[in-house]
Amino acid sequence: MQRIEEALDKRLGAEGIPARVVSRVKAPYSVYSKMRREHKSFDDVMDVYGFRVVTDSIMHCYYALGAIHALYKPVESRFKDFIAIPKANGYQSLHTVVFGPFGTPIEIQVRTEEMDSVAERGVAAHWIYKTDNGPANSAQVRAREWLAGLVERQAVTDSSSEFIENVKVDLFPDEVYLFTPKGEIMALPRNATAIDFAYAVHTDVGDHAVSARVNDRLVPLRTRLESGQRVEIITAPSSMPRLDWLDVVVTGKARTAIRQFIKHLQHEDAVQFGHRMLDRALDANGASLDDIRPKTLERYLADNRLKRLEELLADIALGNRMPDQVAQELLGSTGVRSPGQVATDNIRITGDERGVISFGNCCHPLPGDEIIGYLSAGKGIVVHRTECPNMVEFRKSPQRCIGIDWDREVHGDFKVELRIEVVNRTGVLATVAAAIAAADSNIENVEYIERDLTASTLLFMIEVKNRKHLADVMRRVRRSGVVNGIYRYPV
Repeated sequence: MQRIEEALDKRLGAEGIPARVVSRVKAPYSVYSKMRREHKSFDDVMDVYGFRVVTDSIMHCYYALGAIHALYKPVESRFKDFIAIPKANGYQSLHTVVFGPFGTPIEIQVRTEEMDSVAERGVAAHWIYKTDNGPANSAQVRAREWLAGLVERQAVTDSSSEFIENVKVDLFPDEVYLFTPKGEIMALPRNATAIDFAYAVHTDVGDHAVSARVNDRLVPLRTRLESGQRVEIITAPSSMPRLDWLDVVVTGKARTAIRQFIKHLQHEDAVQFGHRMLDRALDANGASLDDIRPKTLERYLADNRLKRLEELLADIALGNRMPDQVAQELLGSTGVRSPGQVATDNIRITGDERGVISFGNCCHPLPGDEIIGYLSAGKGIVVHRTECPNMVEFRKSPQRCIGIDWDREVHGDFKVELRIEVVNRTGVLATVAAAIAAADSNIENVEYIERDLTASTLLFMIEVKNRKHLADVMRRVRRSGVVNGIYRYPV
């Protein structure tokens, strides 16, 4: 270490570069932690021996880098320029790995005194606002924007644990560097998708994104991005975030924005659906919401610690209050009750009711099936097929059973399980999968549930639009020539 430090001092002095050199050996536990965290062998850890060259200006940083590479041969693809492209938290430095005089790779960082201060003591150590001293540099502007983003995120995040989860994503990024169509550079964590990029540009861009162009090639929003790519986001006013985006995004900003948008939509849908449920319950008593005296409604809301009617309606839709019970309490003093009447009109659903309607995993109902709703506390209405085995138990709580039907137009894809008995031979899984794909159905999951020398039973979880689409899928699978039987599961 001393020999290398002296060699660096001598070479930088000969080039007329004012600099101080600091060396360190990575602690054994730090090496061990990195090997575990990044799944590396000891030979893959390049920064066991590290040197820091601190100089007085950015220009001298690059001069020093040239002098170092002239002294020791650099390791290919191990150079990073965090001066030209600072990290989101304001960190700046040049990183290079070179082969030392003893054949061991050593990491060398080159930075200015100001950068060293920020790196050692954090973004607040060398804070510069636009004062008489001059404007903040690009790294400090990025750091300020990052902290401002944290404040904004904290304001719209409901729980502290969710906020910390989002911040941790940004605190320890392994970054990729991307270009906007105008040539601006954006840094995102490794494995970032086009959705992350869209939200990094602007929240409105993310909320209305439909697809992306990466290096002039159209790609899905879930596409993971790589350094150096030029990314353009295509938007549409009618587009909106989807709940499954949360499974693929990696940045805290995207995660927070998607959750906030979904929560807003869920609340709107819950209010609307709760209104329909309460109207239905009141109709069974020969009344409507308009018949409830304002003072009666205000007293009911106050007694139940609700600020406004929308909160009551959302509570009903989410299963926290029974619509029949609420109707009885509201009608208690109106004199409009007609106990003999029963509501005959079922509530119709389209599949677009976000956060209010879910579909039972026990029976996987499809458009075209006869269905019934079960009001589950906190979950809203869970839709089941009328022949679902669990309905025997659910009917023991009739006040929680809701009459529902499919609307004329139903949107989206619905999950269904297929039990397929096949001939046990090479390539049979690929043949069945190809038949399902040919029917425009997506495969969510597949597993073997029985297998012997001559036959196998496969359980496919697929997505279809309705019963007719399911019938098309099953017909194509039967024609594949490798299937002995195919059944909807559970039957």
